[in-house]
Amino acid sequence: MSNVYVPDAVWQVTELHKELLIDYPGEWSVRFVLDKQALRLKEAYDEEDSAVQVQLSNWHPQCIQLSFNQMLNQKLTLDDMRLVVAREHGFKEWEEVLSLGPVLLDEAFETGVECMLEGDLKNLEAILKKDPQLTHRASKYAHHATMLHYLAANGVETWRQRVPANASDVARLLIQYGADVNATALFYGGNYTTLELLLTSAHPAAAGIADDLADVLRSSN
Repeated sequence: MSNVYVPDAVWQVTELHKELLIDYPGEWSVRFVLDKQALRLKEAYDEEDSAVQVQLSNWHPQCIQLSFNQMLNQKLTLDDMRLVVAREHGFKEWEEVLSLGPVLLDEAFETGVECMLEGDLKNLEAILKKDPQLTHRASKYAHHATMLHYLAANGVETWRQRVPANASDVARLLIQYGADVNATALFYGGNYTTLELLLTSAHPAAAGIADDLADVLRSSN
C-alpha cells in the first residue's frame, strides 16, 4: 500500500461526506449519490460548518471568492447545493442529473478508482485481470473521466483528488491494461487528456510526483 497525499481541502470534504463515502461504491444510482451529498451539504451549511466552503467556493457561481461569512449571507437552499454537487460531477445543472433517470454507478469502475487512489496495486491488478475493459470505460458522472484521468487529481469530484505516492506505477499498470493516454474527458468546459490536466494540477505537484507521472504519460504516447 502506498502513502497517499491528501490536501487539507480534500480531507475536509471527505470528512463532511464520510457517512456516505465509507460505503462507497454501492449498488447506487448517480442521482442517489449526488442527492445524498447535496442533503449533507445543506445540513452542514445550516449548521454553519466551514467545511462546506470548499465545495461552494469551487462550484457555486455566487460563492466564488466569497468568505465563509459572505457565503452564509447568501441564504443558500437545497437547490443551490444540488447545483454545487451536479457541477462538481460534470453536470451543468441538477436537471441533467434528473434526466439520467435510474442510471447506476459502474461499481467495478468505481472500486478500481478507489484502489488506484489508495495506491493499492495488488487489488487494482486483480480487478483489471477480472475485467480488463475497465481501462477503456468512463465514469457515469458527466465528466466521463477514465480511470487514468483520476491520477491528475484535477476537475474530478473533490473527495477523490488524492495522490498516491506510487501514481507513476499505477499509471504504468493502467497503460499495461490498455488505458489510452490520449483519451479525453470533459472538464472546465473543454476536453482534456490526463497529461493536460496533470500539468495544471496543484496536488500532484505538491505531492512531488507530477514530473515522474508526466514522463510516464509522455513515454506512452
